[in-house]
Amino acid sequence: MDPCRLPQSRNWRIRWLSTKINTALNIDLVMPVACILIKGKVWQTSNRNTFVLNLVVSYLFGSLTFGNQGMMMAGFTSFQGCLAFLHFMQWSFMTSWMSLLWLMLDQYLCIEWPLKYPIWMTPTAITALIAGAWGLPAINFCLFKWVIGGEHICDDIVKADISSFGIYTVMTLAGIPLPLVLLLNLRIIYIAKRRANEVFVIQVASLSGSKLNGGQESRVSRRTFAQIWKSILTANIIIGSTFVSVLPYTVVTSQFVANPPTELSQLQKLGNNFSVGMILMGACFTLNPLIFSARLPQVKKFYTTIWRKLVSR
Repeated sequence: MDPCRLPQSRNWRIRWLSTKINTALNIDLVMPVACILIKGKVWQTSNRNTFVLNLVVSYLFGSLTFGNQGMMMAGFTSFQGCLAFLHFMQWSFMTSWMSLLWLMLDQYLCIEWPLKYPIWMTPTAITALIAGAWGLPAINFCLFKWVIGGEHICDDIVKADISSFGIYTVMTLAGIPLPLVLLLNLRIIYIAKRRANEVFVIQVASLSGSKLNGGQESRVSRRTFAQIWKSILTANIIIGSTFVSVLPYTVVTSQFVANPPTELSQLQKLGNNFSVGMILMGACFTLNPLIFSARLPQVKKFYTTIWRKLVSR
């Protein structure tokens, strides 16, 4: 039996239909976003908004992979389709991680070395980082294809090295990037809190004996750092939701190691658990841009601009 062809029960058909609806919805979101990014040359803007928008686009791009997942769950797929799903899923996930890492690095440089920040983060450097976020995952494609033999997952699952595949997937999607982003995020939180107090004290001290409204200047300082805290909090939400979405991979991997898939019933059970994990990951991909839009004004403005341009045509 083809491991990609699983029973077409009513439950599977409902999941397949919901996945197709989700994919169609995300196609409607991704196309105008991509067009405006290309037409408006947003990546040449020297500020952290660029990395936020790239992270949003990568999450929307990741949502598109679940059309293939829905077909695989329904049993209508091929060997090439199964491989395409695995590669696109890992590609979009790693691009999202790298975009989040660039965002954290950008904020770290901005608050740690504010005078050198404009020198380092030039439009050329920003373009190179964004290109790297989309290009470097190609290395993962080569490792997956020729080192761990990931093709056997879609060809002959009994011959596949499930243990290596599971460990490799968990480490590349969460095990390696999660500690890096968390450590950098903790450093940013510490510096932002310290610098917020320093700026507040300096502004109040500089107003002594002047005719300026000290209270108003203090409120401006608080709003500035409140925006930094919003961005940091949003990053924590993204990290948490992404980590939760990867947990089903760990469960599936442990079951594969404990119970080699030598029987059809075990294979069907593992396939069902894997599909549940992928649906959770699809929800993560879909909801995270909405979280960004709700919490960060620049993302909300970005979506508003897209909507206005579409309506005006």
